[in-house]
Amino acid sequence: MTRLKFIQDKSGNFVAFRMQGHAEYANENDIVCAALSACVQLFEQSVVELLGEEKGSFTADEETTEISYSLPDVDDEKKKVFYLLISSFYKYVTRLQKQYKKNIYCETEVKPC
Repeated sequence: MTRLKFIQDKSGNFVAFRMQGHAEYANENDIVCAALSACVQLFEQSVVELLGEEKGSFTADEETTEISYSLPDVDDEKKKVFYLLISSFYKYVTRLQKQYKKNIYCETEVKPC
C-alpha cells in the first residue's frame, strides 16, 4: 500500500507531503504506482517551472521508497501558487484513493506552528 500524508499549516494550506510504499495493485505494470509516480513528477516539475529555481525540499529515497516535499522559502505570491499546486495534487490523490482503497491510504495532519 502507498501511504501519503499531507501536512497543513494552521490556516489550512497544504505545505508538505510524504509518500511511501508501493501500491501493490499488480506484480508488473502497476497502474496505481504509475499514476502516483506521474503525479509526483508533474507536481515537482510544475513547482520548478512556476516558482523558478526555488525547488523547496524534495527528497526521494529508493531504499525506503519515501518521497517528501515541503514548501520552498518564497514570497507570498509564489506561496499562493504552491498552495494551488499541492492542493490539486491532494485532490487528485484522494480521488485515486476512492477508486483504489486497498492500494492507497491518504491522511492529513495540521502542523502545530
